[in-house]
Amino acid sequence: MDHEKSTSHHIMSSLNFPRQLSISLNPNRITVIKGSRDHTIDIPRPITGGESSQKQPPNFQVVGIASSSSKELEEGALEAALEAELRKDPNSEKIAHLQELVTRLRLEVQHYQKRSYFYKGEAEHAMETLSSVKMKVSRIAKFIRFRE
Repeated sequence: MDHEKSTSHHIMSSLNFPRQLSISLNPNRITVIKGSRDHTIDIPRPITGGESSQKQPPNFQVVGIASSSSKELEEGALEAALEAELRKDPNSEKIAHLQELVTRLRLEVQHYQKRSYFYKGEAEHAMETLSSVKMKVSRIAKFIRFRE
């Protein structure tokens, strides 16, 4: 029994749980919950049948798990806020299309950068091979002159 307890304790202590979780309570507000042992989380109570749904929106959606980096946390919150704004905007389809286009262009740039790095490496390898061949030709020429 003690062995099972220590094994489960070891497994639980070796797991890597996220330290922060970004959630969206409604499209206009992003909340960050920081996890710790002594921290309690207050989640809004559900709306009952007699309450107006306009007072508290019923949606509770997990946006994503954020890292402990404040920069990444800010970027995630900004993206979530922009997505919330897109839902309100009548031109959101056009904006979403432009965002997809930007994403594809970024991927294309990354692809060509990788190809550039590959061909740069190939060119360096070719230069090294050429240098090696020149040295061998030079040695052979000296050897031929020496024999004459």
